[in-house]
Amino acid sequence: DTPINAGFDTTIASGLLTSEGEAWKRQRSLMQPYFSRRRVPAFADAVAAHFDQWSVQWDHAAARGESIDYSHAMSTFTFRVTAATLFHCDTSAWDGRLVSILTDALPVLTDLSAEPFRLAQRVLGGHASDVVAERLAAPVDDDLFGRLRTSESEESTEDALWNHVTTMLLAGYETTASVITWGSCLLATHPEVCDELARHIRAVAGDRALTHEDLPGLPLLTAVIKETMRLYPPAWIIGRRAIDPDVIGDVEIPAQSVVAVSPYTLHRHPRYWDQPEVFEPRRFMNDEVERRREPFSYIPFGAGPRTCIGSNLALVEAPLVIGRVVQRYRLTLENEGTIAPRGIFVLVPSEAIRMRLTPR
Repeated sequence: DTPINAGFDTTIASGLLTSEGEAWKRQRSLMQPYFSRRRVPAFADAVAAHFDQWSVQWDHAAARGESIDYSHAMSTFTFRVTAATLFHCDTSAWDGRLVSILTDALPVLTDLSAEPFRLAQRVLGGHASDVVAERLAAPVDDDLFGRLRTSESEESTEDALWNHVTTMLLAGYETTASVITWGSCLLATHPEVCDELARHIRAVAGDRALTHEDLPGLPLLTAVIKETMRLYPPAWIIGRRAIDPDVIGDVEIPAQSVVAVSPYTLHRHPRYWDQPEVFEPRRFMNDEVERRREPFSYIPFGAGPRTCIGSNLALVEAPLVIGRVVQRYRLTLENEGTIAPRGIFVLVPSEAIRMRLTPR
């Protein structure tokens, strides 16, 4: 059960996303405690603090009746949160430009002949080097970087630290940004669900800002996130290498073959889902239906040993951000027509999302 991310490890960085065998086991073992549930409250506090800062500029746009580039805003927001929580670094001086560069490069990720990729490779690599140098010159901190730095293993060398910073910065932000963006689009185009969710949030939180302690009392919000990841799973296709020979249906799978699993297709298969193309969050609020669901028919974070290491954090960041947005604003999508998904590094909208936020 090993990943296939052709070219990523040689053209971008070699880290947890692409490592295999003993290297992967060592890296996963070192990093897993930092992504455990006990870290969730501190992570949620960081998300809330950053949201408070960002909402000031959104309030200004809302007061002027202006729309915002929602895709870029959420990608930059999640990038900043990722950098702050994993590496305790402030990226506000450069993350907006970097996210724009990465957005242009994602469709040609790992293509050395493409100028957008070469530019992103240079800029991301340079900023990762700066982060590593800054953190090595500072006292050890209680974050992911500090854990790797003090591990006294192959993962504590300067080159290894650079690989891990680069991998985590790139892989750690756009997946959650995708969920937040798609979820907001779905709520904007289903105002009855959005308004119902706003009422639920008000009943739980009143006039104060939503916190992560409120999330267990908001099953509809959880269901909205799950349904968003069903329709638009960030990891829309997953590559795995067969270690041993196998047979799927009547197809023989030789050892070392690459098998592509598509959560996007699986999550919309009528064999496993009623009205699979319809946005219906309440399908995730029926305990009996949940118990009867076919195993592995819903895998937004993958499955098996290589399940996404950041799932605990994503399942706090996405609902907390969407919940606070809905609590604060009405959403109006200004894009015309149906927005098609685009499967690149993650599943993103095929065009920039323009959203108008109206204060509630």
